[in-house]
Amino acid sequence: MAMRVWFGMRRAALWGALLLVAGVSPRTLALGTPHNPVDEDLQMWNQLVLWSPEYRRLFALAQVEPRLGENITRCRQLLLRGGVFYRVNSALSAGVTYDWRPDFYPTRRVTQTIAAQIDVRQRPVREIQIAHRFRYEHRFFKDAPHSMERLRLRHRLVRPLGKSPYYAVLMNELFINLNRVNRTPAGFDQNRAFIGMGRHLGPYAALEGGYQLTYTRRLGASADSLYHTVVFQATLNLRNVFAHPKTQAEAPPVEKSSGTSLYAPSVLAIARDDSPDRFGAGSLLEITTPSSATTIMPTGISGSSPEPAPDPVDSAGG
Repeated sequence: MAMRVWFGMRRAALWGALLLVAGVSPRTLALGTPHNPVDEDLQMWNQLVLWSPEYRRLFALAQVEPRLGENITRCRQLLLRGGVFYRVNSALSAGVTYDWRPDFYPTRRVTQTIAAQIDVRQRPVREIQIAHRFRYEHRFFKDAPHSMERLRLRHRLVRPLGKSPYYAVLMNELFINLNRVNRTPAGFDQNRAFIGMGRHLGPYAALEGGYQLTYTRRLGASADSLYHTVVFQATLNLRNVFAHPKTQAEAPPVEKSSGTSLYAPSVLAIARDDSPDRFGAGSLLEITTPSSATTIMPTGISGSSPEPAPDPVDSAGG
């Protein structure tokens, strides 16, 4: 077990190094513009993310995220986000969010953002989960003549480390401004690359931590920004807290013997398209004895843990 975790960490570190070098090099992302001086800073972002229980495919998001800067000595920003989403199917959801983000330094101002968001989830191989997030943002500043339109493209990869509750995370997010406002240019805005690890804490909670490198482009005499950020995230995912397996009608017995009836329906009785896909396909096994109550369980699933840990790709991010 320890060796599997070790090799998984080494592989994740290698992928992350390649991602950081190829994805966030200032020379690569400057897109041919004149080179600006770079302002570097060590920061810490602490994210608390809550997903509400799902009701008729609808669920809500709440997020609080204080961001510390100046070498983690003072609060630079506070991000408050709320949203409502609709689950189209087990791999696709869409919704709208509202952000309220006050900046405390170097200038004091408030940014408000209304965004449309689409989340797509994939599992190309059994162990690896990939989530794509597409956000179209309308950003409003007090000193801006009009709103700023921005497109964000995030790709996030999660891989469990053996059979342990730990998992490795790789993430890259590209920000593209669709118009210019003040000193913020149209075109490439910033890029975030993240490498880290997470741990499941019971059936509905998870903790993540890691390193994020953010490069932001600026116009004119303003220095470009290069932030080295330590990120911690706590996620409470209650989307499936009220989900229950669906059972089919009782099938005729296929075998009888001295007080015991064995039923084996071959239909899919769990994880329909209109319910969260948690258990996958399987058959039901019903065993009835005169001395005990009827028990219906999906084969291969323990009755003591009906809900698995939350999918780590559901984390909201910044």
